[in-house]
Amino acid sequence: MRRILRNDVVIVMGGQIVLLMTGVVTSTIIARALAADGYGVVNLLRNILVIALTVSPLGLDVALLKFCGRGRDPDSFKLAIAWKLRAIARVAAILAVILVGLAVATGFIQRIYAFPAVGQAFLITFLALPFATDAALLGAVYRASGGAGRYALLVSYAQSAFRIVAVPLTVVFCPTIEAILWINTLQIILSSLLLSADLRRQEKTNARAADAQPQAKAVDAEAKRLLRESVWMCLSILAYSLMRSADVMFLGAFAPASSLGAYSALAMVAQLVAIFPMAASQSLGPNISHAHHRGESEGVRRELDHYLSKAAPISGFIFGGIAIFGQRLDLVFGASFHFDPLVCLLLPLGQTLSAALAPMGYALSMTGRHRAETAILCLGAVILIASCLIFVPRYGAVAAAAAVAFAFLFVNGVRFALVIRSLGSIPGRLIDLAPAPAGLCLAWLAADICDSLGPRNLATNFCGCLLYALLFGVLAFSFFIDSGVRSKMVQSLVGRA
Repeated sequence: MRRILRNDVVIVMGGQIVLLMTGVVTSTIIARALAADGYGVVNLLRNILVIALTVSPLGLDVALLKFCGRGRDPDSFKLAIAWKLRAIARVAAILAVILVGLAVATGFIQRIYAFPAVGQAFLITFLALPFATDAALLGAVYRASGGAGRYALLVSYAQSAFRIVAVPLTVVFCPTIEAILWINTLQIILSSLLLSADLRRQEKTNARAADAQPQAKAVDAEAKRLLRESVWMCLSILAYSLMRSADVMFLGAFAPASSLGAYSALAMVAQLVAIFPMAASQSLGPNISHAHHRGESEGVRRELDHYLSKAAPISGFIFGGIAIFGQRLDLVFGASFHFDPLVCLLLPLGQTLSAALAPMGYALSMTGRHRAETAILCLGAVILIASCLIFVPRYGAVAAAAAVAFAFLFVNGVRFALVIRSLGSIPGRLIDLAPAPAGLCLAWLAADICDSLGPRNLATNFCGCLLYALLFGVLAFSFFIDSGVRSKMVQSLVGRA
């Protein structure tokens, strides 16, 4: 048990699973309480907050992660830099909240999104921005210092515990859009306060063993250098966030709320694709930065190989399941939700491309090529926004999902090509390309068998999902899993027997 608790990847992955599972359960409750229209509005505001959160840290969270990953500076100096950057980011976030208040007061927001009480909803949502911004910078400190697991406990697990209690109570006693938005805001405030309290406790505990107090001039000089560098990283994160959220923003402006609700529900489920890759990449950035500063290009290659060998089978499995069984999600969310089969294919496809290849961005931004990474992401965001602007008003959700998939394909394809050029070799294995198409075929076969078992209901579809998991598991164990890992698994099973 202690070994598991010391394993940050296990804790982070568990936190992502708990957070996403809690999100699925509570979102299902919210969807049934508010129907497709209300659910669409809640998710629209959540996506807009995510975009704002990419700008408010000013890229300082990524710059701080890269700085702390160098590994040669005293801990007291790193903490002094972190506190300096936190203050700057908090000011930026508060200014953003003020701007939103002015936009609501002048009616600008109401002219774009014609939903009832949308101004009040925006204000409730954006109250969380300063706290979410501070948590983002603290996340860089925890991850760079080997505390990704501790960060997950105070964010993913704490928010899940709060949400699993608050959402059912709110749905029973006050089932309104505003009440649900308050839950979203309060859970972010809770995590921010827990992180701040934990860091203060750690500082008191380590006060006697602390390094000499760093000079203020050195701290200011390094903070200014990171601030200049963070501008490029901020643009990168903003572009990437737009690629993940612009589709929902355009649907909110041009499509009916019911269509937005179904699209948002499917997008939420499609995030399952990225659970394990997100957890596995928590230490990838600092590791690549550390290998690069040691001049070990082969070390960078090994990190990418290791990541791809783990991420490809898991993301491919979830992609196939969502692409086929996602068409039946109305059995879960309610009859007011209607899921287009083409959208069910395209949305998880974009997530799969991102989950498998997005960490190639680390191989660029963490090795001094952050400007190239920014240019790629900005071009991808322009492609996505232009595609949504042209096609979403006419073709709706299908156009939005197609634009996302194409944008991710373009961005990650260019990233991959630059990484190959930088390393002089191709990361990963040829077999890493197979899990996604294999998953799609096996899920289709399992769904076809499922349909022959009986009527279209939760029981028969659950059996179909189990059959798909069994078929893919046998295939993955036979071909997709690395031979060394497979041998260890066999030895472990034999030893237990």
